[in-house]
Amino acid sequence: MTPNSKPVVILLKAPWCPICPRADELYKEVLAKKEADFEYRPLTVESGEGLELAQKHGIYAIPTTLINGAVVFKGKVPTKPEFLKALLQT
Repeated sequence: MTPNSKPVVILLKAPWCPICPRADELYKEVLAKKEADFEYRPLTVESGEGLELAQKHGIYAIPTTLINGAVVFKGKVPTKPEFLKALLQT
């Protein structure tokens, strides 16, 4: 990440996951309310880049959140304060 670039938040999720929408809503809400500035990329673990990332990081629990390529939350939806703190630490 360059000094002026935004952190990249990737949510690995699946359409059949009952709690994944809560993580998606949290990240979208933080962006909408301008509580933090980051690039948000929700990806499904069922194919493509999402599947590749899940395999690369050995992820078997969803939702999983990566910030700047590092797994930060695995198999859980963070609280807003947990997410904001993790985002600031990147």
